[in-house]
Amino acid sequence: MTWESVTGADSYNIYANKKLLINSKTTTYNVAGLLPGSAISYSVSAVFGKNETPLSEAIDVTTLIDTPDAPVLSGITANTVTAAWKLDKNAITYDVTVYDSSGTVLVKPNSVDGSLDRFVITGLTMQTSYTVGLKINYASGSSKQSALSTFTTPKPSMQGVVISNVSTTAATLNWFPLPGVLTYEVLRDGVLIAPTVSLLTIASVSYTFTSMAPGNTYKFGIRATYQDGAKLTQ
Repeated sequence: MTWESVTGADSYNIYANKKLLINSKTTTYNVAGLLPGSAISYSVSAVFGKNETPLSEAIDVTTLIDTPDAPVLSGITANTVTAAWKLDKNAITYDVTVYDSSGTVLVKPNSVDGSLDRFVITGLTMQTSYTVGLKINYASGSSKQSALSTFTTPKPSMQGVVISNVSTTAATLNWFPLPGVLTYEVLRDGVLIAPTVSLLTIASVSYTFTSMAPGNTYKFGIRATYQDGAKLTQ
């Protein structure tokens, strides 16, 4: 810390968070022993004998972080995840780095603006385990990388499942296509409609049920099958 001298002053009192820290005969003082990430407000007064001037305008200082906490992960989907962390006022940018499950193979580096405290990582592969680390970049250097947070992407859920074009004897079941699907199958009242196994392709986004009785209530379903044999029903 440095400040301009005051004519006639015998010494200077240095305050931390409005508590007297030390008295100094010079106009500079080095504060040591602070914890990483500490936020402290410093001010100075001039001392004339037994008298003291009002405190100077305070300067807020936050020390740099040596190793940040591991990012907090949420909103995990088949191909995205949100990583969040505690905002650092000194940060210029954050490195949010995605690795494989072992934490050794780089998958996706991301540079995030220092004003942000979260980032949505995209372009992930479903049913895959990843790890994520956080590093803070300052004007004078960078922190160490945090411990790694681990997560596994799930299979995607069926989306856009709606019924349309309902008539007395027919109705159309619609859905959004899913990546990685091997086949689609449709069900009526829990029973598989056998012909749809060959009729539907991975590009199919609808199926029209016919030969229904007027005034009856039906329950339709769509089932996606993946190459590993796992099935997802909506």
